[in-house]
Amino acid sequence: MATLCSLAAVWAALQTYSWSRRSGKLILIDASTIIKLLFFGADYIGNIFIGVMGSACIWLIYAYKLQTNIHYIPLNGNQENSFVAYMISALALKGIALLHTMLTLILVKTFFIDWERPRLFLNNFDDFGKKKLFEENKGNEIEIEKEEEQKENERGDLNKVVIWRTYLIANEWNELQLYRKTNIGIQLILMLFVMEYLNFGEWAKVQPGFGKYNQPIGVIETKMSRFAINLSFYLIIGITQWIIQVIVIERLADPFRNFMDLCSVANISVLALTHPLRGYYIHGRSVHGYADTDMLQMNTFLQREKENVCALRGLESGADLQTFICNLPYTFNERINQILEGMNLKGIGDFNGRLQQKSGQFERTTIKMQQQTKIYKELNNYLKDFINRVDPKCGEYKCIDENFIEEMLNMELIDTGKIGTFRR
Repeated sequence: MATLCSLAAVWAALQTYSWSRRSGKLILIDASTIIKLLFFGADYIGNIFIGVMGSACIWLIYAYKLQTNIHYIPLNGNQENSFVAYMISALALKGIALLHTMLTLILVKTFFIDWERPRLFLNNFDDFGKKKLFEENKGNEIEIEKEEEQKENERGDLNKVVIWRTYLIANEWNELQLYRKTNIGIQLILMLFVMEYLNFGEWAKVQPGFGKYNQPIGVIETKMSRFAINLSFYLIIGITQWIIQVIVIERLADPFRNFMDLCSVANISVLALTHPLRGYYIHGRSVHGYADTDMLQMNTFLQREKENVCALRGLESGADLQTFICNLPYTFNERINQILEGMNLKGIGDFNGRLQQKSGQFERTTIKMQQQTKIYKELNNYLKDFINRVDPKCGEYKCIDENFIEEMLNMELIDTGKIGTFRR
């Protein structure tokens, strides 16, 4: 136990160092780093307490029941008290780790990058007085350049990008965060069924053999024996659920694959930052250029992809890989913070001034939403420029393969402060 706890402390320190680099900290040791070290240490040491004591209990109880000659005996009172103390400590440590996990999920920044461009409807009317859509020869949409947008709007109606696609992707993303490989409700129901209805709970009685009925009077169970039997069946049911979910169900309907398909159809990418300089990227840019269209045109798009007569969906040219683990440069984080600070600081002053001038015409929420919309548009344009590598000032990155040692250590061994990496 002491050796494993020492290794857990070293591993916690290593993960804290990795977290510090991914957070872009210039000072290696500060208050937040020490707190993070305590969180990591609580998680890993709690796992060791449960793993060591659980495996020891399962081994001792089943060996005691299987023996024909006396080799193993149950724990005495003092030993069982030590076992209970370890389990209480493990429960407290895992409670702290659960709090840490919840805080980590709350602090994740998720950006939905909308690749849709506005299209122009010219003010031309046919004989029936209906407005006609001006299209390019190839049938693609007209891309309005930023500097010419005002001129084009004067002689035509600019069809603005709708927000419902972003709402849809955000809603599906929130639902996907609740996805688990095992179902807790099914797990508990099966545990009750196995332990009570099938009477496997009788195995917790400290008695040689695995009889479930007609146990001798006076045979009792201990805390350790009950824990060992419950833990063993809980693991068996959980592993069975996981195998069925991964091997059978997800091969028929993979929610992650379906979500990536939806992103490609909706023309929206997702960037989830678990750290200021690290996150996960789903490339959902449509290979057809736009997604605001009717059912017939959308079906035509899907048919073209099925027949392989269009580009692949991947971020890299000629590739179809859409998911990446990204390590971002410092310039990216600085620019994101600059844009968000503009919403929090400059936007407040502008908001208060406009509210005093037009308090009789606009509601508070409406004026605030107008400011947030401007910030969202600026942020969306920057993220598109970064992904497209439009300007080195926006930040640079390169696509590389994941290194086995880095994956095993859960830490980057190369410096990504100047040039980021998108790991396949």
